[in-house]
Amino acid sequence: QQQQQRQLPPSCTYLLAATQGLAAATRFDIVVALLRAEMMAHKPESAALFTALEQAAAADVDCESGCLRLLVQSRDGVAAARAYEAGATVLTMGEWSEEMARAV
Repeated sequence: QQQQQRQLPPSCTYLLAATQGLAAATRFDIVVALLRAEMMAHKPESAALFTALEQAAAADVDCESGCLRLLVQSRDGVAAARAYEAGATVLTMGEWSEEMARAV
């Protein structure tokens, strides 16, 4: 299966680098919101993009301002449990405020 995982296209790599550079230059966080993220696992191209986004957000974990933040919505409870074990902040539907839903 790892042989099937694809590299990101240069345009995606550039866009990700530009986003990180913009966040650092402006000192404002940039949030990338992924809805129904569990669907990204079905195609190697989307899985590679998701992995790159996770790695970029993890690299900024100690950042105080001008960071790339990743907001992931998923219906996959197992993935949520794994993310929680890996140190991610996980909110359940009951903790998700109406204002947050509108913002996304």
